[in-house]
Parts: sequence; C-alpha cells; structure tokens
Amino acid sequence: MTAEPMSGYFVGRARRELNAGRSLLGGVLTAVHRDLNDPLARSALRSDALASGVDFRHEFANRRWVVRGDAEASRISGTPASIVAVQTASNHFFQRPDATHLEVDSNATSLSGYSTSLNLQKQGGEHWRGEIAGAVTSPGYEVNDLGFSYRTDRRDAELTATYLQNKPGRILRRWYLANVFRSEHNTAWEPILTGYFPSLYLQTRNYWSYNFTLNRFFRSYDDRLTRGGPLASRPGWTTLIAQIGTDARLPVTTSAAVGYQWDEAKGWNQFGSVTVTFKSSAWWNLSVGPSLSRARVPAQFVTKITDASYSPTYGVRYIFAPLDQTELGVETRLNATFTPKLSFEAYVQPLLSSGNYGDPIQLVAPRTFDFAPYPQPVPSRDFNFRSLRGNAVLRWEWREGSTLYVAWQQSRFDIAPLGHFEFGRDRRALLGTRPDNIFLVKINYWLNP
Repeated sequence: MTAEPMSGYFVGRARRELNAGRSLLGGVLTAVHRDLNDPLARSALRSDALASGVDFRHEFANRRWVVRGDAEASRISGTPASIVAVQTASNHFFQRPDATHLEVDSNATSLSGYSTSLNLQKQGGEHWRGEIAGAVTSPGYEVNDLGFSYRTDRRDAELTATYLQNKPGRILRRWYLANVFRSEHNTAWEPILTGYFPSLYLQTRNYWSYNFTLNRFFRSYDDRLTRGGPLASRPGWTTLIAQIGTDARLPVTTSAAVGYQWDEAKGWNQFGSVTVTFKSSAWWNLSVGPSLSRARVPAQFVTKITDASYSPTYGVRYIFAPLDQTELGVETRLNATFTPKLSFEAYVQPLLSSGNYGDPIQLVAPRTFDFAPYPQPVPSRDFNFRSLRGNAVLRWEWREGSTLYVAWQQSRFDIAPLGHFEFGRDRRALLGTRPDNIFLVKINYWLNP
C-alpha cells in the first residue's frame, strides 16, 4: 500500500539519489562505437551513438521546497538505411502520413535529439504538499543503444496538490487526499493524453490501510494506435481502484485490490489481486499473490494492407479487431536468512493468458475512432499463452568480502492458437512444456580482507 503521497506518474527518468547536500549537480556521458566490417551489419546498425546529460537538485526554505531538473542530448550516426530504421521505429514513427512536423529523411546519416524536464515540489509542511512539472522530448531523441526509450515527440505537464493529515484522530491514524492533473501533447501540440487522477489514502488506528483511486482520461488523440499510420481519436475512459491492507506488523498480513475500467467505445477491463505474506519468524518470509484480469478491447491493431484505391487513410487500410482477453498469474516470493552471511531468495511466476479476436474492422478516417467491417479474411491472431519464470539464488559470504552465489533459473514457454481460456487445459499444457534450466555459479574473492 502507498503510505506517502506521490506526485502521480510523471515521465520516468534515470536519476541518482544524491543526499550529500542541499544543492547537487551530476552529469553523465556515454558513447558506443562499432567496428562494422560486415557489409550487412554496416547497413543495418548504427556505427556511433553518443548520449550526454546533466541533472540537478536544490532544496531551499528549510528544505520544504525542492527544485530539480535534467537535460540530455543524443546523436547517432550510420548508413542511411540504419537511420531510416530508427526514424520508422515504434518510438519515433516519422512515417506518419498526416504529421506535418515529422518526415523520414532517407538520405540522413545521423539523427540528433534532446530531452529535458523541470520540477518544482513542496515536500514539507504540516498539511499541504504539491508539485508542478514539465518535460519536453524531441522527435529525434534516441538512446536505445545503451538505454531505453519507448516514445519521443512529446511535451508533458503535470500539476499535483495533496492535503496530508498525520495527526491521529479518534478513527484515523493518518490520511491524505491527492489530486493529479496531467496533460501530454506532441510537438505539433496535438493532445495525446489528458487526465485527472484523485486518490484517497486512509490508515486506521489499528494500522489497516485503505486506498481509493479514480483515473479519468479525457478524449484525445492517439498517434500510436495505427503503428505509424495516421492519427486516430482516443476515447475517454475511467478507472476505479480500491485497495485494502491489514496491519503490516502482524505475522500474517493480507492485501487485496479490485478495479474496473470502462471507456466511451464500450471497452472494459476488470481485475483483482490478493497477496498473503507470512513472516512469523525473523529469518524467513513468504508471499503469495494471485491476480486475475478480464478485458474487452474494442479495437486491437492487427495489420495494415496497402490499397492505393482507399484514399481516406492515405492508400493503406488499417485493420483492427475486437479482443477478449483473460489473464491469470501468481507471484510467489520466498526470502530466508539463515545466518548474517548465508541467505536464500526465490521467485516463481506462472502465467496463463488467452486472447480471442473478433471479426476484422478497418479505420474509416484519420482523427476518428470509427470503424467499418473489413470484408476480406485476415490470419487468425487468437492465442493461448502459458509461461513460467522461476529464479533461486543462494548467497554465502564464506570469507570477509568474498562471496559465493549459486543461481538457478527455470523458464517454460508455450503458445497455442486457441483463443479461449480454460484453466485445467492450460495448466496441464504449462506443466507438460519442456523447461529451459540455467545454472550459474559466481565467486567473488577479496585478496586483502
């Protein structure tokens, strides 16, 4: 359960947690260079990638206020074919036919971009907390050679206001009400997400906690729905989430969450989870958390088909289909500390998922969420996905500063084109799947302890 008021989910960025002073400044420079003697590799891969950045944090007014920010720049170079591959990748989509601010340059041998953010936060005070933040990422920003970036071409703003009460009362020990407003645009100032997210957290005098969240997303545009095609409308949707947690000090604790989401296009998603944690001893703890979700997606992207005769979507038909999906998973964690120098950790997650696609439909026109039946057959995308991931690590510090690690990983993976969820059948298929086992032994030896 979230115990402290959070600032929503502003654009995540890699930051160092520096606590050495009230005003901090840091920077990083990374570079990748490839010696590409293979002509095929030379045409497909970038030859150089350079990224640099700086971040800062400054606290003032007796540390009640903090201002922080960062700025990064990137530059990649290579053959025209390799740069075109980046421009048309899913985190850029320069090929969008209706985007006046984007264009694929087939002769370019380099691509540059930047990303920056600034944040002012009131982090102290008896009751009121708040934050105002903004971020800009240019279309050409690319750091996936050494980092991770799932989309660019955005301008984001966020405002948060939180009222916090830490003084215990007759019923509640503490509570807070947080309000988050978020707005996202692309470089052409087309709204791609606008939302309001209030949440209420309550902790009773017996240390039970309750959290209620409302996420309201207003109608906007979606520049990713057609996978590089024209802009589409994004229907508004609402999500309600309720969470409850028992006293975390007890030997056995339980937490549960349920949620329901619905949108203007008659899509929906219902989900629930329960986690039970056992910690009756100081040297071990075990948590088991099953979760179940069911969803109806009104228009899931399937494929695109070139058709010069269909001009409304620029000579390409964008094919979708409604999707019914069910997913069941269980997360299990075991931690044991036998001695201060000998410990064991294990994690297991079986997952069963199914997806059933309906009849194909096509996007009628850009900037809409209107679809018409597509009369031609398309390959079936129905699936049943079964997987199991497990990790176990034994750590032994057999000599001061010298450590032995013994790790075991098992993974099972199976997929079948069925489309309907059936627990018994899918469970048997998962257990019957041949596993991949990986064993790893690592030794660190300190020469001068």
